[in-house]
Amino acid sequence: MSHLLPPELWSHIFSLASDEDIILYPGLPTSFVPAAWYRYTFTPQLTLRTPQKALCILQCFAKPTKTSIVATCKAWRGLGTEVLMRCLFFSHIDDLFELAGCLAADPERGRWTRRLHVEHYGLGEWGDSEIYVDLLRDIIQHFPNLEIFILDWRPMALCFGDVAGTLGKYCRNLRTAYWHATVALVPKVIWVLDKLPNLVSVHLQFSTSASPHTVATTGELPLGVVESVHLTLPTLQELSLHGHAPLIIKQASGWSLPSLRYFSFESRSNEVSVHDVVGFLAAHGARLVFLDLNCITALDFPTILDLCPVVGTFCFNPDWPQAHADAGLEATTAPTQTRMPAIWKLVNRPHAHITQIGLHGLLFAFGVGLEPLAHMDSPAYQRANDIYFGLLASREAFPRLERVRVLCRVVLSNMVSKSGPSVVSGTECRERWERWCGVCEELGVRLEDCTGALLKDLPSRADDHSNNRHLVKDYMAHARIIHAARHVM
Repeated sequence: MSHLLPPELWSHIFSLASDEDIILYPGLPTSFVPAAWYRYTFTPQLTLRTPQKALCILQCFAKPTKTSIVATCKAWRGLGTEVLMRCLFFSHIDDLFELAGCLAADPERGRWTRRLHVEHYGLGEWGDSEIYVDLLRDIIQHFPNLEIFILDWRPMALCFGDVAGTLGKYCRNLRTAYWHATVALVPKVIWVLDKLPNLVSVHLQFSTSASPHTVATTGELPLGVVESVHLTLPTLQELSLHGHAPLIIKQASGWSLPSLRYFSFESRSNEVSVHDVVGFLAAHGARLVFLDLNCITALDFPTILDLCPVVGTFCFNPDWPQAHADAGLEATTAPTQTRMPAIWKLVNRPHAHITQIGLHGLLFAFGVGLEPLAHMDSPAYQRANDIYFGLLASREAFPRLERVRVLCRVVLSNMVSKSGPSVVSGTECRERWERWCGVCEELGVRLEDCTGALLKDLPSRADDHSNNRHLVKDYMAHARIIHAARHVM
């Protein structure tokens, strides 16, 4: 039967059968991409799976399909091997030794590889081990057509420099990068980005390190000659920065990013100043359509949204209280003792384009947040939640608002496990939940949980969510929608 169709058509069929149209999608899922419920067969508890995890499952499902194609007949073996090598996924670092042996036996196979994804399931530190660094370098050298490189390992420690240098030398067509590095390696990150002009999506996570080579994050990190590098990334559409990233945000304010449309920043420390964020958005905010700021720094939202006039989706953390003298509320300080701004408002003028709002946090709103945070001043944070929600519900700030989504998976998981908001401290949390749902329903605005379902309709623990493929296909459908919206070529 294989001779009835040309090889090019068989290759395309095999690619579709392996879901490569989704696996090779160059964009990275944002915080607004919905998670989905799943129930393991050995436990009755419902579990939330992220889009990132769903994509890993999709790749795991694709491998048996590819190996079956290779084993079907001699005519398909060559085409199937090409499809097998096109997208490589490893959940254990030791599996890379087998890949290295395969490439040593036939180096030409590396030219087929377009995606390399390495996860870190259940493994400890490995960054200082020279054997793994050399292994990755040897493998990457065989991939001149690599487009997506995801190394989800935290932290990468001092190995990042060598791996990044190899990428910059051999993989000039790289479009998607997902890396972890220590703050001491910010100069190396900037250097390698300068060597990769075709990047479309970049996720960078910076962590501190106990290494003696690490520079204290509270001071100025010397960048050397890299400080004068003016990066030009003409195709970069999505930039995501997590962790200790104040220096790279400050540097990025001077970069040329004409295609940037999606920007996400997440940090659990207050080391990033509002001036750095405003400076970055002053340079790049005019064309953004997606803005996600999940940090505890007291941000100037009115100024920020003025700098982003066409943004359609805006995500922020409403857990951090602000003082409001007119309302007679006492000034409140965050756990970091950082004073909050003295104005309760989100915009200086109605924003004409925002249709979707994402709310991070809300760990105190429904009484089901993290237990270690129970010692904190819950009423102050609940007041902040109510005031922010009141600003959203007034319609004055966002007249075109269609959807408000609670993004915190911890809140939803705990609400489901407790069959709703907490009743330990009275009825206030449940009343808040019912009031918010009722207000949004009256306004015609969907109040959603992080799965995209209505927040008022919590799933029953008896519901059937045992199908792996259901979550994967949900993510595939959403990825196609985002792909069409971004016009990624």
